[in-house]
Amino acid sequence: MQLNDLHQLAILMGVSDKNALFIVTIILLWSLYWKWRSLWIASEHKDKVWFTVLLIANTVGILDMAYIYLLAKPGDEEYEAVDVKNRLE
Repeated sequence: MQLNDLHQLAILMGVSDKNALFIVTIILLWSLYWKWRSLWIASEHKDKVWFTVLLIANTVGILDMAYIYLLAKPGDEEYEAVDVKNRLE
Protein backbone atom coordinates (compact mmCIF):
# COMPACT_ATOMS: atom_id res chain seq x y z
CA MET A 1 0.00 0.00 0.00
CA GLN A 2 1.44 3.32 -1.03
CA LEU A 3 1.34 6.40 1.18
CA ASN A 4 -1.06 8.13 -1.21
CA ASP A 5 -3.44 5.13 -1.11
CA LEU A 6 -3.39 5.18 2.68
CA HIS A 7 -4.17 8.90 2.67
CA GLN A 8 -7.12 8.37 0.31
CA LEU A 9 -8.38 5.52 2.51
CA ALA A 10 -8.12 7.77 5.56
CA ILE A 11 -10.16 10.44 3.79
CA LEU A 12 -12.84 7.89 2.85
CA MET A 13 -12.97 6.61 6.43
CA GLY A 14 -12.97 10.10 7.89
CA VAL A 15 -9.95 9.45 10.11
CA SER A 16 -6.33 10.51 10.25
CA ASP A 17 -3.62 8.67 8.31
CA LYS A 18 -2.28 7.19 11.56
CA ASN A 19 -5.71 5.84 12.56
CA ALA A 20 -6.29 4.44 9.07
CA LEU A 21 -3.00 2.55 9.27
CA PHE A 22 -3.97 1.23 12.71
CA ILE A 23 -7.37 0.02 11.43
CA VAL A 24 -5.81 -1.66 8.38
CA THR A 25 -3.24 -3.36 10.63
CA ILE A 26 -5.93 -4.67 13.00
CA ILE A 27 -7.98 -6.04 10.07
CA LEU A 28 -4.87 -7.69 8.63
CA LEU A 29 -3.95 -9.34 11.94
CA TRP A 30 -7.58 -10.46 12.47
CA SER A 31 -7.68 -12.02 9.02
CA LEU A 32 -4.31 -13.73 9.39
CA TYR A 33 -5.28 -15.26 12.74
CA TRP A 34 -8.52 -16.81 11.40
CA LYS A 35 -6.80 -17.92 8.19
CA TRP A 36 -4.07 -19.70 10.18
CA ARG A 37 -6.53 -21.32 12.57
CA SER A 38 -8.89 -22.61 9.87
CA LEU A 39 -6.05 -23.93 7.70
CA TRP A 40 -4.56 -25.68 10.72
CA ILE A 41 -7.85 -27.41 11.53
CA ALA A 42 -8.49 -28.36 7.89
CA SER A 43 -5.01 -29.86 7.65
CA GLU A 44 -5.53 -31.80 10.89
CA HIS A 45 -8.72 -33.25 9.38
CA LYS A 46 -6.86 -33.99 6.13
CA ASP A 47 -9.67 -32.11 4.37
CA LYS A 48 -8.01 -31.16 1.07
CA VAL A 49 -11.05 -29.47 -0.48
CA TRP A 50 -11.69 -27.16 2.48
CA PHE A 51 -7.97 -26.47 2.85
CA THR A 52 -7.81 -25.33 -0.78
CA VAL A 53 -10.97 -23.22 -0.53
CA LEU A 54 -9.80 -21.57 2.68
CA LEU A 55 -6.34 -20.96 1.25
CA ILE A 56 -7.69 -19.22 -1.86
CA ALA A 57 -10.73 -17.37 -0.47
CA ASN A 58 -9.99 -14.13 1.34
CA THR A 59 -13.07 -13.12 3.32
CA VAL A 60 -11.49 -11.32 6.33
CA GLY A 61 -12.02 -14.41 8.45
CA ILE A 62 -15.73 -14.94 7.83
CA LEU A 63 -15.44 -18.18 5.83
CA ASP A 64 -12.68 -19.35 8.17
CA MET A 65 -14.87 -18.85 11.25
CA ALA A 66 -17.79 -20.58 9.53
CA TYR A 67 -15.60 -23.63 8.84
CA ILE A 68 -14.31 -23.73 12.40
CA TYR A 69 -17.62 -23.26 14.20
CA LEU A 70 -20.06 -24.93 11.80
CA LEU A 71 -18.10 -27.81 10.26
CA ALA A 72 -15.46 -28.63 12.88
CA LYS A 73 -16.36 -29.66 16.40
CA PRO A 74 -14.08 -28.88 19.36
CA GLY A 75 -12.85 -31.97 21.19
CA ASP A 76 -10.84 -32.32 24.40
CA GLU A 77 -7.47 -31.28 22.97
CA GLU A 78 -7.97 -31.39 19.20
CA TYR A 79 -10.77 -30.66 16.79
CA GLU A 80 -12.54 -33.72 15.48
CA ALA A 81 -14.12 -34.00 12.05
CA VAL A 82 -17.90 -33.78 12.02
CA ASP A 83 -20.10 -35.33 9.36
CA VAL A 84 -21.63 -32.34 7.57
CA LYS A 85 -24.84 -34.19 6.77
CA ASN A 86 -25.48 -34.99 10.43
CA ARG A 87 -24.60 -31.44 11.47
CA LEU A 88 -27.08 -29.86 9.06
CA GLU A 89 -29.99 -32.19 9.97
